[in-house]
Amino acid sequence: MALDEAIEAPRLHVEGTHLSLEGGLDSTVAEHLENDFEDMTAWDARNLFFGGVHAVGRQNGQLTGHGDSRRDGVCLKVG
Repeated sequence: MALDEAIEAPRLHVEGTHLSLEGGLDSTVAEHLENDFEDMTAWDARNLFFGGVHAVGRQNGQLTGHGDSRRDGVCLKVG
């Protein structure tokens, strides 16, 4: 998965026996997870609850970066 796709992908969070699912998660995956957790919150949309990730990586010998849109992140190449 490309860096930007990974950062923007829907997330999940497990705390103890509670599962939180971010909106946009594949429905088949969500159904399987719902069967494993009795205590669950399904969010309607993407949410700041799931944090923010900003990253830089190297792909095909080139630097690449992405700022998480959940936190209004940006990535600028300078120089």
